[in-house]
Amino acid sequence: MTSILVVEDDLNIQKLFAKILEKFLGYTIYTADNGRAALDFYRQNAAKIDLIITDAFMPELSGLELCRQLHKQVPVVITSAFSDARHLAEFKEAGALDFLAKPYDDFDALKTKLAAIQQKIGQ
Repeated sequence: MTSILVVEDDLNIQKLFAKILEKFLGYTIYTADNGRAALDFYRQNAAKIDLIITDAFMPELSGLELCRQLHKQVPVVITSAFSDARHLAEFKEAGALDFLAKPYDDFDALKTKLAAIQQKIGQ
């Protein structure tokens, strides 16, 4: 089973997304509310984490910076409401494995996208 660290500063979105991933899709979920907390959690629990899904833009340490620091150690997927070409290029340049668009209102599309991500990481 894949273990995912979900990093999201909006606690309502974090709880909803974690619930979807855990209850409906069967993933083991850990959460952090900013990039700094996620970086600390990952460094202490690296063996538990198969994938990080992080919001791109957060206070303290952005998801982009988190991705830059960790993408060589663990696959990182960026999530954002910004999906224009400039932002997508920025996410890829930071080392993101993939991108998930907000809002997460299409459950079937989310499920399909996560299955494709799992194939990419060999889970």
